[in-house]
Amino acid sequence: MTTVLDLASFGATRTETPEPPTPPTGLLDAPGLGAAPSFADLAEIDRYEGEVLSYLAGDLDPEAFRRIRLWHGVYGQRQVTDVHMIRLKVPGGALTAAALDACADVADTWSRGWGHLTTRQNVQFHFVDVRDTAAVLRRMAEAGVTTREACGDTVRNVTACHLAGVCPLEILDVNAAAEAVSRHFLRNPIAQNLPRKFKVAASGCAVDCALTGIHDLGILAAQVDGTKGYKLMCGGGLGTAPHEAILLEPLTPPEELIVTAEAILRVWDREMPRGKRAHARMKFLVAKLGADAFREKVLTEREALRCSADFRSQYPDAFLPPRSGGSLAAPLEREVVPYTSTDPAAYEAWRETNVLEQRQAGRFAAYVTVPMGDVTSAQFRLLARAARDFGLDWRVTVRQNLVARGLRAGDLPRLFDLLHGADLGASGAERARNVVSCPGAETCNLALTSSRGVARATTDALIAAGLGDVPLSINVSGCPNSCGQQQMADIGLSGQVRRVGTDEAPGYRILLGGRVTEGGARFGQYVAKAPALQTPQAIVTVVRQFVDGRQGAETFGQWVDRIGPKEIGASLAGFDLKRSKEEAPEDFTDWGASEAFEVILGRGECA
Repeated sequence: MTTVLDLASFGATRTETPEPPTPPTGLLDAPGLGAAPSFADLAEIDRYEGEVLSYLAGDLDPEAFRRIRLWHGVYGQRQVTDVHMIRLKVPGGALTAAALDACADVADTWSRGWGHLTTRQNVQFHFVDVRDTAAVLRRMAEAGVTTREACGDTVRNVTACHLAGVCPLEILDVNAAAEAVSRHFLRNPIAQNLPRKFKVAASGCAVDCALTGIHDLGILAAQVDGTKGYKLMCGGGLGTAPHEAILLEPLTPPEELIVTAEAILRVWDREMPRGKRAHARMKFLVAKLGADAFREKVLTEREALRCSADFRSQYPDAFLPPRSGGSLAAPLEREVVPYTSTDPAAYEAWRETNVLEQRQAGRFAAYVTVPMGDVTSAQFRLLARAARDFGLDWRVTVRQNLVARGLRAGDLPRLFDLLHGADLGASGAERARNVVSCPGAETCNLALTSSRGVARATTDALIAAGLGDVPLSINVSGCPNSCGQQQMADIGLSGQVRRVGTDEAPGYRILLGGRVTEGGARFGQYVAKAPALQTPQAIVTVVRQFVDGRQGAETFGQWVDRIGPKEIGASLAGFDLKRSKEEAPEDFTDWGASEAFEVILGRGECA
């Protein structure tokens, strides 16, 4: 099966100096292979709780509190009351059984009964009362999980390939790299007041599941002239002005990763003008300086850091040991009892589309389709149970799904039945029916449209048309920003306001052909617009054209390149009509809306 593979407390406001980050010892390893130091800090949460009480008492300015809570992953929603979204920081998307149990408790006790998996491998909980936020942070800390620097002008969650350590194609296991970078920058004084957010991703092979080319720092395992190391990609990003990352140098040795990553961050922090936040991401600095000048500054900075006695004492070469055996090279031995699924046909369909053989002989990874990335408290508890019962390792994917790693062949039907009974056993993981969406107008201050609504409707329309298992990706964002990573999908939808005379209507820009290639990132090309309620049928039209017109094993991106976006766009012209409210009142309605469409924007905090 090939489709799956296609697939100290408040930083600058304080004067105390935190202790150096603890070197990694295996948080990303499989259950039972050794405990790792927690990412959390209980004393830090106690101080945060004091700040919450000061804010509620009126003794702390709301703007000052806003910055503090963002440092702690507590993010504002478009709802005007004091309810917030809490974002966990999950390096590499690795979730232990203890973390999953804690997520279940948070969902039940302080949120709305479910959590949300994101395109950056985080878990988010919405509608949490500000008075309860410290309790949520403390419960997650009990499981070793932090929310520190999951928001704000910091180094955000370090994402990694969800198959790191088990991928048959990987050159290096990037688990160690993701964990080392995470721990190095977490609570590090140099990363508390950056010009903007700083995003890092790591992939172990050229398939690049973590999309390194669209990150401020991308860590891509490579082999050059027989030597293994990393291609470090700098200055990538999406948003309204997407940029492809540049290559820093031909190959960076693993032992040079930390010092080089810090040099990159220091150059950006020092050189980036702070007057205009909209243009403060690293991609704009690379464009301003030019690739050669940027490289020269980083390499000069790295040499200065190499010579720093303080840096060398905190981070010796042994800080980042290469892992050659893979995270699951030696899973716990246990007896596998023969088992037959209670629904053999459904099991076989699931195994065909959702299961991949690992590079460890006799071990398998199984994808779990998570519609809209939403996981209920009961599902969190079932996933925790599965981690313990099967000794497996859960990872979040950048397509808002989960992957169970380290399974034996005999485990697969039993795991499927558990998942199937909890509405998590759908086949077609990371295919057309598995639409990715940002939260959209449901909770986001910047969203224009109900992206989750159009995503659900698109999934339903594709399944009804018999196109749900077509091997392609569909991503949706409720505004021109790129939380849904729509520019990197085969089909991307970008929410917009369509103006017809003096009236405003919800709609989407349709982008085609976004993907990762060996040459780097390919951003989706704009082909047409459509009203929100007609967008699912526009997508069905495109997917049908692809299925009917593809040649041999041609991928969607190759088909777009051959046919051309102009011709495909012409076939969608019937959807791109500006009809008046009298002619087509349905064009002025959004998915799931009972009232007339209205643009409601608040102050964005992700930016």
